Amino acid sequence: VIDNETMRPGGERSTKEAIAQFLSRLSPRDQVALITVPHGGAQVDLTSDLSRVRRGVTQLAGTGPASETPDEAACHARSTVEALSGILDALASASTPSEVVFVATYLAGPRSAITISRGRGYANNIGGCELLPETFKSVGQAAAAARAHLYVVQVDTSTLQNPTSTSNNTRGNDNLLQGLDDIAGVTGGPRFSLGGAGEGAFARIARETSAYY
Repeated sequence: VIDNETMRPGGERSTKEAIAQFLSRLSPRDQVALITVPHGGAQVDLTSDLSRVRRGVTQLAGTGPASETPDEAACHARSTVEALSGILDALASASTPSEVVFVATYLAGPRSAITISRGRGYANNIGGCELLPETFKSVGQAAAAARAHLYVVQVDTSTLQNPTSTSNNTRGNDNLLQGLDDIAGVTGGPRFSLGGAGEGAFARIARETSAYY
């Protein structure tokens, strides 16, 4: 599951290379689907034909903006979390447990503080969006119901710009990596960095899932 809308155009190359290496480690019995969120949907349905998945990976493209306001980042995060919950809900009817790898450059998290504006209190209400802790908890509940083990992989953020806003009503989380920690926290899954030292994130995931089965 890839949030390509947090990747700049051209910034998806390292992710595509890592996924290609991951696919090369799988067995012919493994089934894989390729999904982009929050708006792309299924690019390749669940299949054991890994050549189809490889072709789908080559067509992945980053569509992220050069910059975002905190409000935009919060609305994007809510859409992404809801899409991820929907994917996990669909896995609840599967006869066997699933492994889900969520890949993103960043994901805003909810802000616990309440912002006061014009005498009124707003708790995490970002414009037309609400980014609440409960939104993230729904992912954990869906993962548990689906018996899904979720891995969170953060790709390179070296070109990431912090969102900026001049609005006094901004009610997002300025830490754009908090949402990734929250997803890992509510699902009990690990969070890896694609550019981290030592064994690569996808190599470790392939090893762990192979050992599991």
